Amino acid sequence: MNWRDPHLVVMYTTTLIVKPKIIVELGTGLGKATEAFSDALRVLGQGTVYTIDKYPENPQVVKTKERLQDRKNIVFITGDSVEVGEKWKEPVDILYVDSDHIYNHVLNELRVWGGKSKIIFVHDIFKFDPSHPEEHGKLYDPYYAMTDYCRESGRKYYILGEYPKVEPEECVGMIL
Repeated sequence: MNWRDPHLVVMYTTTLIVKPKIIVELGTGLGKATEAFSDALRVLGQGTVYTIDKYPENPQVVKTKERLQDRKNIVFITGDSVEVGEKWKEPVDILYVDSDHIYNHVLNELRVWGGKSKIIFVHDIFKFDPSHPEEHGKLYDPYYAMTDYCRESGRKYYILGEYPKVEPEECVGMIL
């Protein structure tokens, strides 16, 4: 695991503390979070990571599957994260949101998965400068989706990583 990514350390540690049975990751990508969650679950000797991605032919996803294919605690699911979430029945201990970063998509993911999830991490919350509200509604705005979801649901969010002191991709939102 790349321990230079502070958000991965936080998610790994949270996994060890919470001792989850079910972790759902929305967006497989490079598989860094998949691997971090899997590593923590292996230490615990329990739990499964379900990683959902709409694009299994994406070169990043292909490499991730090849690299992690021997992990018995990872299940790769092909599908749209919102559609899979609408059919999902089991409670989720940890949800990691890192798929399509468009505001409406992230907000829909949070609405569909949020009520089923105890702890939610939202990645890439500062891929833009949040001090400029005119950016709201643009491509990378998981931050606004997270804050709007929390306003709707009454849940609280926390920002892990101090932007702009760290790289935007090192910041993650945590919803409790």
